[in-house]
Amino acid sequence: MIYLKSIMLLVLLPALLLADEGMWPITEIENIDLASKGLELPLEQLYNPNGISLVNAIVRL
Repeated sequence: MIYLKSIMLLVLLPALLLADEGMWPITEIENIDLASKGLELPLEQLYNPNGISLVNAIVRL
């Protein structure tokens, strides 16, 4: 019985896990709620396709 419960837990547990981290495409940065995760910069300073932003500085390093 314990073996069956362990197997069921291992099968069903990944369905409850939600990954919200990792590498995101830079064009999708507007869809991520970065302020709730602690980012204090406005999104325009982080990524601005029409001007200078932090992404340009990192790429040119």
